[in-house]
Amino acid sequence: MQTITALKTGLTFGALLGGIVTASVALPLPARAQTPLAAEGQVGIVACTAIAAEANALQTNDGTSTPIPATRISGIDIAFIDRAAAPVDAVTFLVTYGGKRAVAVDKGHFSPGVTIHHAFAAFAGDPYAGEKPEGCRVAQIHFEDGTI
Repeated sequence: MQTITALKTGLTFGALLGGIVTASVALPLPARAQTPLAAEGQVGIVACTAIAAEANALQTNDGTSTPIPATRISGIDIAFIDRAAAPVDAVTFLVTYGGKRAVAVDKGHFSPGVTIHHAFAAFAGDPYAGEKPEGCRVAQIHFEDGTI
């Protein structure tokens, strides 16, 4: 697996997982600890799309303009909503695009019921492989009260 750095946060997929996992340990979870599936229920992804780097480029031929097909992307755009009853201050996303994986972390104040729309520089410069990433999911959420 190739590791791609999400430039907005500097985290890598390998860093999130702690490198190569050689053993697993069952630990008690805090009262509001979230598994990836529970996290996805608390914060929902509304949209996840690749941003074509040449989306607005036009080629002019004999007085007509023709859009130039995208060959690279400039990042990933993620729209999400806090469905939890409490405000969230960090959301970690795992994104797969063009066969590569990246981690994107968005930090801020995310109120319940509000849709947030942010672009991340993950995969910037990579070949355009279509508008939809192969995977885009919420890996972890952090609430403003300190719980995960």
